[in-house]
Amino acid sequence: NRTLETSHHEMEAYKTSFREYSDNLKANLDAGFNEQKAELKKFRSEVNTVEAGLDEYITHTNAQFKVEQSIIADWIAGTFTILGFLISMRHVYGHTSNFNKPAIQRKILAILWMVPIYGVTSWISLVVGDHGPKDVKPGLALVRSPTLALILVLILTLALIPTRTRTLAQRCEISTRPTASTCSWRSW
Repeated sequence: NRTLETSHHEMEAYKTSFREYSDNLKANLDAGFNEQKAELKKFRSEVNTVEAGLDEYITHTNAQFKVEQSIIADWIAGTFTILGFLISMRHVYGHTSNFNKPAIQRKILAILWMVPIYGVTSWISLVVGDHGPKDVKPGLALVRSPTLALILVLILTLALIPTRTRTLAQRCEISTRPTASTCSWRSW
């Protein structure tokens, strides 16, 4: 009977020590989980802060890219406007220095003025954009639209005019060798 009592006491001692061990283990695990929860909460807070800063950075960077793209577009448009202006003025000079057929060349000169007028007003409208004075764009449209209408009328008029000019072969006199002075647009 004594062995049974000793076994029973030992068994109770093991149960007690096992309960203490399991309670300690549970307390340690709970403390570890609480630490992990606190660390996770801190990590989420840091991630939210970084995300907010990243959103602000993206917005700021996109605004900078938009400004840079606008500047590049303005430069490209300005370059081609100046180039078109110079080419048009070269042709205007060529026609005015050889003004031999005024009925036709007046219409051609008016058409050649379309490039500088339309180009400059469009470029100014692009540069001013939505941030400039509100009355600039409508004012430029008042210049641009009638000019375009006049040019279309002049093109149609020029196409419908019976020119009564000799053909290129007649001007170059087929029997002789053509020269640059007799067969170019400068001879008009």
